Amino acid sequence: MRLTLALITALTALAAPGCVIDEDADDRPSRPGELGAGDFLYVCVGDSDPLCAQGSVAETFPERIAVGGRFALDFNPNDTIFSDGVALRIEAPNETLVKAELGSFSIEEAGYQVFLAVSSESEVVDLQHILAANIERISVRTMDSQDLDTIELALGESITVSAVPQDRLRSTLAGSLDYAWSITDPEIADVATVDEDFDVTIEAVSEGVTTLIVEAGGFAQEVTVEVSVDGPATTDTDPGTDTDPDPDPDTDSGSDTDGNTDTDGNTDTDGGTDTDGETDTDAATDTDTDDGSTGA
Repeated sequence: MRLTLALITALTALAAPGCVIDEDADDRPSRPGELGAGDFLYVCVGDSDPLCAQGSVAETFPERIAVGGRFALDFNPNDTIFSDGVALRIEAPNETLVKAELGSFSIEEAGYQVFLAVSSESEVVDLQHILAANIERISVRTMDSQDLDTIELALGESITVSAVPQDRLRSTLAGSLDYAWSITDPEIADVATVDEDFDVTIEAVSEGVTTLIVEAGGFAQEVTVEVSVDGPATTDTDPGTDTDPDPDPDTDSGSDTDGNTDTDGNTDTDGGTDTDGETDTDAATDTDTDDGSTGA
């Protein structure tokens, strides 16, 4: 069986007992240690990590962690280096910028921090640098991941949205955070329920415009909320086109079938052509000539 590092809540000289990874845990995303002795695994903490849907296993090992975001790490040593029963632990040497609490870590300042895989003999087995980034934007999204700049609702309508922290490049930042939601005018719209730390349901109360505010990691994001009687305006699929723009009921806007047209001799079937005038249907033959002759 492969071994894994036990998580620690603080830096101690005591070794935390190693634990065996079961098959369900093997799908946790990993990144090779920088010394090549094994793999570091990313572990979800809490319910508000955007990489961990409803507390499940993350899909990928994150490139960046939000400053203040909570996460955990495990370590899988190579079978060829370690045997069963070896006790290992995770340490973060920089106690000033890395906070360890209740089995999780959080980085308190933007930049790289090193995490160590340490044996019971205090030997550094492997290491991994983790990058923390400041929150520069919070994406407010629908449950189908549509990013919202404005929320439009009809009276009595509600919508559930979630918050996703991002850096200045709009890259998603991992780690669990505490979110605070508020509405500037609760008489127009109100926070009906908070399903999770990062999910909230907004309900339209009365017609008007107000602002939804979500705060996390020292950053606040505002989203306009517009409530109307009928909800969002519908879009005309052909706003500038009339199927019969000409008030004249004629099917051919430039020609009358019976207005200025004579049925014999001066008839225009297409506005400029005479069927028995300058242009005959049989150009060399006239069935009614002045001299009585009939063309062949």
